[in-house]
Amino acid sequence: MTIEQNEIWKVLFNRQRKNIEEYACKEFREGLERMAFNPEQIPTIGELNQKLRGCGWTITNTRVRYLTALQWARFIGKGKFPVTTYLRSRDELDFTPEPDMFHDIFGHLPFLLHQDTLRLVNLFASKMLTSDKQTIEKIIAKLWWFTIEFGLVREDGEIKALGAGLMSSFGEIRHIAGANNRDFTITAAIHENPAVYSFHDGYFVIDSVAALTRELENYFKTI
Repeated sequence: MTIEQNEIWKVLFNRQRKNIEEYACKEFREGLERMAFNPEQIPTIGELNQKLRGCGWTITNTRVRYLTALQWARFIGKGKFPVTTYLRSRDELDFTPEPDMFHDIFGHLPFLLHQDTLRLVNLFASKMLTSDKQTIEKIIAKLWWFTIEFGLVREDGEIKALGAGLMSSFGEIRHIAGANNRDFTITAAIHENPAVYSFHDGYFVIDSVAALTRELENYFKTI
């Protein structure tokens, strides 16, 4: 990694700490604590794999800046979590439309160290491995996007961020409180259009990670 990349990582990490304390769900906060990232330096692939040892996942680099749903599924279905080599620039600190290295590492990996969210990710991975291209792109990718990437969850009477896309965005995680949020349903999520180049107008709220996992387990048996 370059000196500039490590400096950008440091800025992103330290700016997001307060947002995580205020807005993030407990599963992410607990996983982030266990990851014990160095705020000063981007971790290597070897370091990440050491941290994830025992959870069933390995980290692999990809030079592709924006994986398609099918490309993503091919990695995830084999238990390989892709981390891009691209990192946003200083003028994209609040928001970037492309899932960069900070998003992949900081936003996603803490969830692999919490039992409940790991089970949810594993459920998606197993279904992607056995699904055809159309099912992945039209159904599974949408459900992933509106839960694991940009979902919200009820926690002790409050609405907290669940999605990795929110965890890695200084601007969007602060946007959720005033957004047009609604209860998650599989049908609604499948027919919703993702907002790639802007904040979402609203987000889907689940009751709990465990409840979502049970609902998706039952649904995946039908497709």
